Amino acid sequence: MNFAPAFCLAVSCVACFMLAGCISPQANEGDWEIVSGQTWNLTRLNGKAPITATDGNLEPLSLELSNDGRAAGFAGVNRFFGSYESTPQGDIQFAALGATRMFRDDPPGLMDQEQAFFETLSAIDAYRLQDGNLILLSAGKKLLVFEPAPEQPAATPE
Repeated sequence: MNFAPAFCLAVSCVACFMLAGCISPQANEGDWEIVSGQTWNLTRLNGKAPITATDGNLEPLSLELSNDGRAAGFAGVNRFFGSYESTPQGDIQFAALGATRMFRDDPPGLMDQEQAFFETLSAIDAYRLQDGNLILLSAGKKLLVFEPAPEQPAATPE
């Protein structure tokens, strides 16, 4: 019995599925209107869930992209700001990122996570929307995954 054709077909199918997980199609027309002007909370950093405080006192890592090319957010310890350029086809690059200079060592690894977040953000070259989440990619690989931040209730006058 000759197994070569079946084996080749199986290997080809596995390769296609692996590539589909790494290479996303271009952004859809109108995606940018959803992405910009909204706050996004980080749910995955390089494939892992971000560190959170056990006492609930840790603000989520976040990103906000304004319509005029400004980026800002919270990186776990420090607030950051900078600029970005994007295209309707889904290209995006961040530049001139700066941050406040605070230190926090609890929970352990928080400063290392923040450094990894900044390094990853600097490597981003594309964005996509998938299931309502903002996906930031580098060379077709998902590196940062954000979900829309919950709406904040309006302040009531006293």
